Amino acid sequence: MTKSRAVNSSPDQQASVGQSGRHDPAQSSDSQYTAPARDSLEPTEADHEQRQAMIAVAAYYRAEQRGFAPGCEMEDWLAAQTEVDALLKSA
Repeated sequence: MTKSRAVNSSPDQQASVGQSGRHDPAQSSDSQYTAPARDSLEPTEADHEQRQAMIAVAAYYRAEQRGFAPGCEMEDWLAAQTEVDALLKSA
């Protein structure tokens, strides 16, 4: 099976086709390509796992600061979650 290209495409359209044969807006001479804003991207499973790991570390350090006294685990986690979310939002 071979790939066919459109015969009636303009030179600009042909220039914007990458090696994969698909339109690549970054190579187009008539449009300015900008990456989508980070807020508009869907979080991935890796993002979620990294966030959870950051929260766990922050919660551990909070528990360590209070001498690992029992009974405050939920408060440590929630405070760490707020801290990490604020950090990620500002990045």
